[in-house]
Amino acid sequence: MVKRAVALSVCLAAVLLTSVARREARADGGKWGFIDRAGEVVIDPRFQAADAFHEGLAAVKVGDKWGYIDKTGKVVIEPGFDDAIGFSQYVVSVSGRELGEGLARVAIGDMCEEGLVIEPAPGVRLYDEDGRELSRVTSYDTLYHKRAQKWGFIDKTGKMVVEPQLSHRLFTDSEGLTQVELSGGKWGYIKPGSGTTHYLVISRLFDDAGNFGEGLAPVCRGCIGRMWSFRGKWGYIDRMGKVVIEVEFDDAGNFGEGLAPVKVGDKWGYIDKTGELVIEPGFDDAYRFGDGLAPVKVGDKCGYIDKTGRMVIEPQFDKPWGFRDGLVAVKVGDKWGYIDKTGRMVAEPQFDQAGMFSEGLAAVKVGRD
Repeated sequence: MVKRAVALSVCLAAVLLTSVARREARADGGKWGFIDRAGEVVIDPRFQAADAFHEGLAAVKVGDKWGYIDKTGKVVIEPGFDDAIGFSQYVVSVSGRELGEGLARVAIGDMCEEGLVIEPAPGVRLYDEDGRELSRVTSYDTLYHKRAQKWGFIDKTGKMVVEPQLSHRLFTDSEGLTQVELSGGKWGYIKPGSGTTHYLVISRLFDDAGNFGEGLAPVCRGCIGRMWSFRGKWGYIDRMGKVVIEVEFDDAGNFGEGLAPVKVGDKWGYIDKTGELVIEPGFDDAYRFGDGLAPVKVGDKCGYIDKTGRMVIEPQFDKPWGFRDGLVAVKVGDKWGYIDKTGRMVAEPQFDQAGMFSEGLAAVKVGRD
């Protein structure tokens, strides 16, 4: 269940605080707009791509460039960027000061290739699987870490306040850490540094590793495979790298609202932060809690349980999404709609793709590629 796709920053010490999946339509069909909580279209579909609203603005793609709109759909920052991410999703360190609020990260120029070096953080001793001490580790995740671009930061007037520098998007967890595959096929956790050097802060190396959430991260010993893990057993570490929940599960997901999905045999249940099973394994797949509910799979359909394990919304949907702001996008057949926490359909399935609600609005796509 735990998937590892990591992109590493090279020049900017930037941390993505809230990851929002990019919603992009191909140029040959489909447009993105926004609906409100009643399911009414409030910004007509006319964009090639759209991200969620943050601080009252949303990044949208017009043609092949990105800009920003307000909640009326008015363009307030003209499209002129090759990529763009929502406001205040990053904290960036500039001349020793941390900047984030009121800033958005934007890219200018084409992708290029750029490597990076990872070193043990000061005071951290790092060893490989054979017990040899390492003084430097080079990442070889070529799919992600070599895809560099010039990224800078703008304010809400569109003024560039941090000039673009060669960098990678750095997708981190809520703890400000990024899991990274290291030479030798092992995984560790880094914190962004400056320049092209970043610092390994957890010295124990694992065969696979997931994001931190609520102070804990799933890790695997004996796993085989990069993006999907086979065999092996999963447990959880704390921010010091100490195993705090024994490595004994067949798969594991991230903690949310105090519980985490784990696989025992061929079924999924939930544990608490002591590692105790609080919801017995009985699901074919399971995902993290949000807004008090978690999506679970029974057969090939998804429903929602509460923290007692009671099924509050019967399995009937084709894709698992988590609740946010009391609503969730659900797929019925080949269309998307939205339900509330009682299971009531508040927006009938009519969209070709759908995003999460943020600040009262959600991005939706109309038309097919």
